[in-house]
Amino acid sequence: SGSSSSRRSRSSAHNNVQDGSKGRREDKAQGQLQQQQQQQQLEPQQSRVETQQHQKHPNQDAFQSRLDELQLQQVSGPLGIRFLRFYSSWEETPEDGDLTLRVGSDSHVGGGLRARKAKLQFDLLTGRFSFRMEANGQALGMDNIVALNAGSGKPCDAWDLHVGATILILGRPMALKSADCATAQWIEHHASLMRQTKQELLVELQKYKPRAHSASVSHNRGSKVTGGLSLRHLAKQLDHLIQDLMQYRPKKAQELASRLEIGL
Repeated sequence: SGSSSSRRSRSSAHNNVQDGSKGRREDKAQGQLQQQQQQQQLEPQQSRVETQQHQKHPNQDAFQSRLDELQLQQVSGPLGIRFLRFYSSWEETPEDGDLTLRVGSDSHVGGGLRARKAKLQFDLLTGRFSFRMEANGQALGMDNIVALNAGSGKPCDAWDLHVGATILILGRPMALKSADCATAQWIEHHASLMRQTKQELLVELQKYKPRAHSASVSHNRGSKVTGGLSLRHLAKQLDHLIQDLMQYRPKKAQELASRLEIGL
């Protein structure tokens, strides 16, 4: 009797353990099923979010185009041009060790000088040059070039360019010997505005500092041909005069500085 009762007790305990294990397995399976269902519900939402993040806004291209247009207007002035075009030339000999822009393949000594001519086009929007030249029936063209100011060694921008300036193209010095009509007018437009502003600054400063200014401030730099004035030099003069006037009439100095289309 006692032994039978003990067996029934052990059997009942064993069944309870099995039932408990079975219940835990069922709970675990049900939990996993709920997680899968939740994940399946989230995946379409995540997919939609990722798609929206990678899709380009329909107005983005139009906005960028307008931004480029405003940036171009800032530097192109009333002429509305995008490209400045200059012409350069030099003489090359077969013995010239600089092969960067060599077109001819003559290698014999005493071959004489070879005239080389090139057209340089500066994009006011991108700040990059394109280069074209022809010689001996051969052509060479390159785009998206960053030129350097031969004096400062810094990348050129529009204000460094004028007839008579020297820039570095692929390490070779090139003098800008002439410009087309639109480019020369663009330079003259900005030079005229800057000269007028400089004269007003000089008149204002005479009221507080009645003395002659140094030649570095009063004299222009560049050639007398159309499009030959250095806008960069004029900008440095204006910066010096504006800073000087700020000590006496800051509002007037700021007013004159706001007229300029070149960053000082």
